[in-house]
Amino acid sequence: MSDDNSHSSLIEQLSNHLEFLGFKITPPSEGDHWHWAEHTRRIDIFFRAFPEFLRLHSNHYLGVCPNDHARDTALHQLNDLNELTQITKFCLTKSDKADKIDIVRIRAHLPATYDRPLFGSLLDLWQKESDMVWRVDRYPPHKQTIEDENNADTDSTTNTTWAEDQNDSH
Repeated sequence: MSDDNSHSSLIEQLSNHLEFLGFKITPPSEGDHWHWAEHTRRIDIFFRAFPEFLRLHSNHYLGVCPNDHARDTALHQLNDLNELTQITKFCLTKSDKADKIDIVRIRAHLPATYDRPLFGSLLDLWQKESDMVWRVDRYPPHKQTIEDENNADTDSTTNTTWAEDQNDSH
């Protein structure tokens, strides 16, 4: 699974599968490798094929952290979730922008081959585990955050804005 043709075939099969489930697929922009699968009722997914695995990625925005206690609480809740999940892992990070909004990164690595029943089962598990992020307390609204959300093109409670820090290779 190391050549571009097998990556393209895998991405095409996954895209078809996700479209069948109601996702709208947006191919990567020039020089990018991430595909975006957007859904009206499910968490959006960014996906990319690597030689050894397929990475699924989503973001969940917590907001601007009001204090260390709130961040410690969120981190504790995420660690608890990581203990419960089988394929999905959660990580607390900050946006690269000046607003320093805390983001929960949600990731899973799946086999770099396409098998419809297996992928369907793993995608169901990904969705179930990703939905656990709603157990993490969102930070109380911050004046700047409210203004940003009112001016944003997307809903900040979902992952429909692509994080600029996703250009890493793994």
